[in-house]
Amino acid sequence: TAPSFASLTTLRIGGTPAAVYECTTAEQLAETVAELDRSGTPLLVVGGGSNLVVADGELDLAAVLVRNDGVTLDDDLRRVTAGGGGVVVGPWVGGLGP
Repeated sequence: TAPSFASLTTLRIGGTPAAVYECTTAEQLAETVAELDRSGTPLLVVGGGSNLVVADGELDLAAVLVRNDGVTLDDDLRRVTAGGGGVVVGPWVGGLGP
């Protein structure tokens, strides 16, 4: 059975989704959301699970869990890439580089 939202959120409340998809790359996340959208499946994308209040009981939706938390720092290109796909390019701030 799928885990309940109570085990996926910081408030420890919430029912059980009909399906759970864990995505570990930005590409997998985009493909999963696109496929669920094409099929008309209601979905909820869950990051860290904070500030999320979900109803109790059996839920008629899919939970898409974002599990891509890697961050890379490329000094040569002066680029920071977060696992979710966000990229910061430009002068370093806050002592991240020269």
